Amino acid sequence: GPVRLGANPDWHLDFKSGKRWDPGVYSLEIPLTFDRGHDYKVPWELARLQHLPTLALASALSGDSAFRERALSHIADFVAQNPIYRGINWTCTMDVGLRAVSWVIALDLVRDSALDEEFWVKAAEALFDHGLVMKGKHRGTTNVGYIHGGEATNVVTDRVSLKAEARSHDRLFRAKIISQIEKEFRSAARE
Repeated sequence: GPVRLGANPDWHLDFKSGKRWDPGVYSLEIPLTFDRGHDYKVPWELARLQHLPTLALASALSGDSAFRERALSHIADFVAQNPIYRGINWTCTMDVGLRAVSWVIALDLVRDSALDEEFWVKAAEALFDHGLVMKGKHRGTTNVGYIHGGEATNVVTDRVSLKAEARSHDRLFRAKIISQIEKEFRSAARE
């Protein structure tokens, strides 16, 4: 049945089982355990923040700022409670990407609101973190900006094309990022 999550939910909690993951643990050191009475996908689903565009659209259509304020509160609280690469909500890159898309859509819908410059700076920094690649002292960013699923009309497309970018001031690290992306896409295509 329905569960009340509060004004700002506990982003690290499987509210169905009561299991809570430590938000201070490095995300890649968190074991993704199966069949133990809890489900890490519960906080993942919540942390995708896919409800933000709905809240922002409700605010834009109704003129009721309460919807916008709740969406912005969730962004601010998520950033405060989920430091980059810490906790369960940074373990799945797909969810990190979905979260960034939700933020961009919601922020676009409220862009004409009277939000101060400090908010926009923090929002931009948080979005940058969602595409940040760090390994040791090396830093870079990566994103897939365009995906086209071919011309098929059923669920299996005849081809997929994409445009992506990787950026780093370190030429060798940038090459490593690109190599890893290519490796992962080739692996996914084989499956």
